[in-house]
Amino acid sequence: MGSPSTLTCTTEAWLSPRESVESNNKLPDEWEGRGTIAHITDTSIKRFLSLPPEVHERLQLASAQLTAQQMAVQQVLSSNQPFPSPNKSAVQQYELARLELDKLDNLPAPTLKPKPSTRTRGKLQLQVQLQAREATENAYLHSITSEISTWTISRSSLEQKEEFRITLSRWALDAVIDRLKLSQQVSPTGPISVALQCFGSYRAGFALPGSDMDLIVATENLPSDVQRELPLLLAQAFLSRGLAPYLLQSIKDNRSPVLRVCQTPSQRFRDILEWEYLDLETASELKAFTSVPLACCRSSTPINHCNIYFDNAEPMLRSTDLLRGYRICDDRVYEMAQVVKRWAKARRINDPYNGTLSSYGYTLMLLHYLMNVVVPPVIPNLHKCTRKGTSDVQRAQGQPEDCFWRNPREIAKEAARGKLTANNQPTASLLRGFFAYYSGPYHDIKPLHKPTSGLRFNWKNGVVSIREPKTTKMEKNWTTCRTGADGNTHRYLLAIEDPITTDHNVAKMVTIIGVYLIREEFRHAHDIITRARPVPGTDLAWQMETGEICEDLFTERPALSF
Repeated sequence: MGSPSTLTCTTEAWLSPRESVESNNKLPDEWEGRGTIAHITDTSIKRFLSLPPEVHERLQLASAQLTAQQMAVQQVLSSNQPFPSPNKSAVQQYELARLELDKLDNLPAPTLKPKPSTRTRGKLQLQVQLQAREATENAYLHSITSEISTWTISRSSLEQKEEFRITLSRWALDAVIDRLKLSQQVSPTGPISVALQCFGSYRAGFALPGSDMDLIVATENLPSDVQRELPLLLAQAFLSRGLAPYLLQSIKDNRSPVLRVCQTPSQRFRDILEWEYLDLETASELKAFTSVPLACCRSSTPINHCNIYFDNAEPMLRSTDLLRGYRICDDRVYEMAQVVKRWAKARRINDPYNGTLSSYGYTLMLLHYLMNVVVPPVIPNLHKCTRKGTSDVQRAQGQPEDCFWRNPREIAKEAARGKLTANNQPTASLLRGFFAYYSGPYHDIKPLHKPTSGLRFNWKNGVVSIREPKTTKMEKNWTTCRTGADGNTHRYLLAIEDPITTDHNVAKMVTIIGVYLIREEFRHAHDIITRARPVPGTDLAWQMETGEICEDLFTERPALSF
């Protein structure tokens, strides 16, 4: 149930005078938004739950019809279709009254036109019925998606992140200048430049509150010996200013260092760093003393980390631009990514250092589903839209396979005109399909391209790809674990093709235990979604068909101990 006004309307519309229930409950004084109550007391919940079961059943039906009718009316307004017949039910009259209130918020008002044809009315009625059924079947996911706006990172937090990046860039440049002065070196090719550029989720628009900020070092005219010393120089500079830097292996390439920096380290962790880096001032290189991120923040402060990469800048920046383009294509991409990433974090399956999958991998799994599985697709293939965004410079470099539509303004313009997709499924329905698609067993061999409602991902032979939808492990020779020429171990228990560097498996760090956990969590999430039912008369609690309280999708899974 949504708002108190909805409760009043549906009670009058569906209950006879004998069945109506008198209530002395008074609405609280605090309201948050139009039609949304800000606070519900325990007493009012108990009184509401004490209503007879038949009343709850009718209220649930009326609520689903209200939701469907609201969606239908808004679609009529946005598409300028003829408005429904003047013969309106109580539910329709309520929706029209809501539209009158919406005028106060500068929303477009309906334009009454001549009576629509019987065929048009039939289509609208069918659409309302389908939407009512969808709202009922996916009530649990609708309750989740309604909260996504509260997960958004605040503008002040983003500004603080940007200020921190600028500060780190300034300290990095100062450290390099001091190093050049000490050795009395002069760049033979021109003025030097050192900057830390943001890439990853914060740049692409998929970050959750508390996500790490990824930075890449961009330099110009820097001597090669100073370039090699950058991890050490930055660690010395950051440690002297109260931060806690330490070196990690890169997920993408074990030979590429990653400098992880904690902005608010605890005193205990600073003591560990002082012990590990006793000779940091005189060292010739920075050595890693751990292979996994460490708990280093003070318990009383928010977690604030950044990861600084030193190699492979161009592929990382290109992949960020690609994901940013898909984020702009459709708001449902962002909404689904927020749910999936929050779920993966709560269920502890988003840690590649411990054998599971990175957030980047889950984003690619989502894009693969929205592009290659959903019919019609929610997003286009930006690699096949190069005519709109590929420059002559890119073509001249002989890398047409890396070209994609990377003009954010043009993508946003086409998306606003509705030119990028014909799919109008709500986010809740798409989420249900996403978890169903990846919940199949390991031995499922259904073809990837067959557009059936029972389609499942082929965990044994399939490849998650947003370049070619029918790619298999056999075609890419990703069938056995091996050690590459670079000395890195390449696993293919789960195959996710990097859209920029297509010979790289994003899921190469996933172990046999990790892939088992990921599959089981997808199955478990799909089970929750399909079995969750609202406690009669309210959407504040959810239960299984047996009456047992349903586990929440974001319940934190305890850490495994071996």
